[in-house]
Amino acid sequence: MGFGPRNIIVPLLALITAAAVGACGAHTPAPPAGGPEPLISPQPGPVLITTRTIAGLGPVLVDARGYTLYIFPTDTDHSTSCSDACMGSWPPVTVPADQDLRAGNGVQQRLLGTISGPYGRKIATYAGHPLYAYAGDVEPGQANGQGLNLNGDSWFVMNPDGKAIVPPDQLGVMPKGTYAVAGTQANPSPRPQPMPGMREGTPPTTMNGGHR
Repeated sequence: MGFGPRNIIVPLLALITAAAVGACGAHTPAPPAGGPEPLISPQPGPVLITTRTIAGLGPVLVDARGYTLYIFPTDTDHSTSCSDACMGSWPPVTVPADQDLRAGNGVQQRLLGTISGPYGRKIATYAGHPLYAYAGDVEPGQANGQGLNLNGDSWFVMNPDGKAIVPPDQLGVMPKGTYAVAGTQANPSPRPQPMPGMREGTPPTTMNGGHR
């Protein structure tokens, strides 16, 4: 029997199809386990909390990548009240069991701690307050979540002394002695910026994206 072009092409196509199916199966990601995403995924090594100076706010807590961190006044007794859809917009700083929580420039190690969060994750705290990033901050150094009223309360950045930095028109949100006043007439605080498609004061829906 001779081998014409058809005799060669048919087996070749079968081999190509089998290889493509095998490659797709090898790269199919496993579904995430244990709770909503996104959450901040720390880099290998200690989880670092450091500071960065932001105009109108002064030095504030940030993560190792320079993304601004926030606190939620509704959190009480060293616990978090943010879960599920809330975590879609405010991913907490998580600390893996095999990693340490370290203080960077300007941060006081004695004020750092962790609490048990939802889904068995440890969440970093500062002065007893769980720390979160804001999904609306798309670049390091932004503070679009400052003073934003979402999920039932306003969110604030925190200074290295462990005090929330509160805009003058929101001083009643935090107990006296737990905050510093943000901004001055010459150096006003940044205006809060809700994420696209979200009205201020409206609980967000769970997001599929997050910090990189």
